[in-house]
Amino acid sequence: MKLARVKLGIMKLSNSAITTAALGISSGLNFLSLIVWTHLLSPAEFGTYALVSATVLFLNAAIFEWLRLTASRLLYDPSAEHQLNPDIANALSIVCLGLILLLLPVALSLRAFQIHFLGVAPDWWPAMWLWLFSEMLFAISTVTARLRLLSWRFFAMMTLRSSLSLAVGAVLVWFFEMGALGVALGILGAQIGCAVLGNSTDAAWRNLRPLKARRADLQEILRYGAPLIVSSGLGYASAVADRYIVSSTLGQAAVGQYSVSVDLMQKTVIFLMLAVNLSAYPAIVRAFENDGREAGEKILAENFIVYLMIGAPAAAILAALSPGVARLFVGPSFRDTVAMLLPYVAIAAILKALTTFHLSVALQLVKKTRLLIISPAVNLALLVPSGIVGVKLAGLTGMAIGIAISQIGSFALFYLVVSRHVRTPLLTRSSLFVVVLSLALGAALVPLRGFSEPVACLGLLGAAGLVYCLVIWRGRDWIMRNSQSWNPA
Repeated sequence: MKLARVKLGIMKLSNSAITTAALGISSGLNFLSLIVWTHLLSPAEFGTYALVSATVLFLNAAIFEWLRLTASRLLYDPSAEHQLNPDIANALSIVCLGLILLLLPVALSLRAFQIHFLGVAPDWWPAMWLWLFSEMLFAISTVTARLRLLSWRFFAMMTLRSSLSLAVGAVLVWFFEMGALGVALGILGAQIGCAVLGNSTDAAWRNLRPLKARRADLQEILRYGAPLIVSSGLGYASAVADRYIVSSTLGQAAVGQYSVSVDLMQKTVIFLMLAVNLSAYPAIVRAFENDGREAGEKILAENFIVYLMIGAPAAAILAALSPGVARLFVGPSFRDTVAMLLPYVAIAAILKALTTFHLSVALQLVKKTRLLIISPAVNLALLVPSGIVGVKLAGLTGMAIGIAISQIGSFALFYLVVSRHVRTPLLTRSSLFVVVLSLALGAALVPLRGFSEPVACLGLLGAAGLVYCLVIWRGRDWIMRNSQSWNPA
């Protein structure tokens, strides 16, 4: 029995390490792509790409994200041949195919009748439909790999997608001067290729029979996922509304300047926290299903501390050294804006990640999905007025302050709602220690922000990270013991 537990622990560690490596490599490649695009694209071209990609992600969230979340919670079946419930898989596939086919004539009509929609030029819509199709296929493929702990499959898909999208996009932009369209074609081509390759080599998906989907399974999917349609759509609407506000008031070149700062946080801090979520979510689901609610809530609380330990210091360091970070990573046309906006964007990024990866996940685990609408609805209600007023009073800085205000308000209210249904303590000795340590580290670096030369900035980043890691390493046992409540466990 003891040997079996040891083997299980080693297996979980191995899967987690491979998943983390996949996210690390793909994150590095995505971060490299941001550097490349800011050097190859003008602010106006980058603004076009940012607006188009934001619209694709918004449509994906409103139409398909609820299916990905539903698959994450309902597809896993330990007794099934491939650990996926075949009936639920059939039902999910027919819904996905039906929705994407319904969207095709819409995209073609927008192109044919030259209709501007969501600020996007009509000629973009056929490519955007393909991009949306690729997002859906790739997301379902990676979700099912994670649920079954097929970590090497997940590794291959994530790293191949990131490397192909960068390589193909760079060729199209550099040699064929295709601008924003070249970046988009690189992404959608890589995603379609990886998804088709992954699904065609997966026995579970080769056995799909969409036309045999049962009404009862469709009803179960809709019962669980219907509330997620609104919450996912609102969530991504609140995530991209700032770009539409900037576009309508300051133009697409300003969208390009603004989006680089947001993307820089997403491809660093948020992506690091996403790596924890991708490896932790299957373990939490299994704990809830196999060991009971108490065990699941324990892992949930521990994961929150891990999110903080990764996100809080990274955001504080990047914000404190924003001039050097901008000079180190982005093109000359974007540096001044990035240096100015990073501190405000960092606050919003951390709270957004904690809302998505911790509070929303807590409600999904206890199947209170109808309540997920609260956070994005409040966020959007706060963001629109604060963003419009902010951008009129202080330009892009006002917009960044507006998203920080909206994230603070929505996070606080949403936590009050979540805490009534799931035990998920936020204020513990561990969380206070991590936040104070991160803020102290950031404050110590602020006087040194004038050292913006690349070598000096890299040295400061490395030294700050090393000091933080040493402190956390020495106190790791105390931190995890105090992650459940204010008093030690």
